[in-house]
Amino acid sequence: MELKWRGNAARRDRGALRTMVSCAALSLAAGASTWRKAILSLLVIALSAPAARAQAPGAQASGEFSRYLADPQHQGDVIAAARRTNALLPESCAAAEFRFTGLVSIQRPPRFDAGGRPIDGMWSEPVMATGCGVTRRFNVLTIAAADKPPRQVGLLPGTTRADPLLQRDSLR
Repeated sequence: MELKWRGNAARRDRGALRTMVSCAALSLAAGASTWRKAILSLLVIALSAPAARAQAPGAQASGEFSRYLADPQHQGDVIAAARRTNALLPESCAAAEFRFTGLVSIQRPPRFDAGGRPIDGMWSEPVMATGCGVTRRFNVLTIAAADKPPRQVGLLPGTTRADPLLQRDSLR
């Protein structure tokens, strides 16, 4: 199961969802046709699903996970992985500046030890790179295991539906 937290974007999305729900309610009250009512109902349900998914138990979207994501060491490791991926591209830009998007896509929910170090979990974070006249999205996967420090691996740039294993293989 994939969970997505979107920080400030989630608040904007909830505002847009409220607007859509209000419009749907007005449309229903105005006597919209039956098929429009069905489509609007499905739209409201579909838009509500991500919010429910993001609060799934065991996902630890807790302060513990947020603190780890904000840790300068972790952020430095993520940026370093994005830079390595950038260097592999034929059109790489050595002058690119990297910034976090605040998005996190969780492939396996993180778990932490008593000291706040991740001991299990897998998640990806997109990083935006701007330079040489272009802006690119680099994706970095963090893999946590109990017996070693978390490892950051660069994935394919841009957006893709390929799972992390397939992405890694395509970069080799």
